[in-house]
Amino acid sequence: MLGSHRIGFLVIGLSVICNGVTFHLQKAALGDVEPAMLIVIQNSFAAGYFLIAAYIWRAFGWQAGDLHKTDPVAMVRWFKDGWKIIVLAMVLGGGSGWLLQLTTKNYGPEISSFLANLKLVFLVAGGLLLGERATKAELLTAGAIIVGAFLFSWQGGKFQLGALGLMSICCLAVAGKQLIVRSAADKANLPTVMCAMLIGMGVANGFIAVVNNEISWPPGWVFGLLALAGLLNGALGMALLYTSYSLIGVSRAAPIDALRPMVVLLVGILVLGKDLPPPLQIGGAVLVLGGSMLLAKLHKPAPVADDKEELATDGQG
Repeated sequence: MLGSHRIGFLVIGLSVICNGVTFHLQKAALGDVEPAMLIVIQNSFAAGYFLIAAYIWRAFGWQAGDLHKTDPVAMVRWFKDGWKIIVLAMVLGGGSGWLLQLTTKNYGPEISSFLANLKLVFLVAGGLLLGERATKAELLTAGAIIVGAFLFSWQGGKFQLGALGLMSICCLAVAGKQLIVRSAADKANLPTVMCAMLIGMGVANGFIAVVNNEISWPPGWVFGLLALAGLLNGALGMALLYTSYSLIGVSRAAPIDALRPMVVLLVGILVLGKDLPPPLQIGGAVLVLGGSMLLAKLHKPAPVADDKEELATDGQG
């Protein structure tokens, strides 16, 4: 048991690193591709990885993680069983991913990653609307995260209210998607649902790209970056996350997963040579990270089969 716990904490740590590094890969790609097209391309790669892995699993007779059950027929069957609610989840997931990339493009990966933790606040609020209870500690912690997000938005001598607005809508959509998918999650195995959601959110962003006249063919190096991003975030990052859930449980893994903004910040400083944030932002970062870890530990959503309340990706895993 002790050994599996150690492996579980190592696995969630790797997941956080994979998902955190992806923010910087996406920022680099956004110089030559629009946000909606980025998601179309990245999700196509990520879904392809799932299908290739499923084929390999079946060829070797492996059954770990139920990957062998993932194929287009299984995805269509899951979609047909509850297509109305699933389409809504895909639209919310696709829209939130687009808003996340729009924020990353305009304000940087550090701000978008820290503000993305506002999702936890909206999940608590969504749970209240669904009849769940929230303790005073949860409400106070959610308030601390909100204050921290506001402080961390300080950039260029002012609070970036545009980033706060975009990411608040983004996190509201993510929370809505996750709450919706809960009711449909137990009708298929997890890899099938994840792969189907990746494709559905990619399709949703295809429509966004058409409406915004952002259909374009980026240079080859962008495809390379997004192929790596799809592997790290859409495939490895999420697979490692759910593996950690099974090894150490959501209550232990979720607080660590909330640390991914720290990875984004450290990669920017230590690898890309960015400056250390000013004291106001550091204070906001402490509130966001500390509050996120505590809220993830405190919040107990209604029981869901196989802990599938964070299905697919929220645009960032």
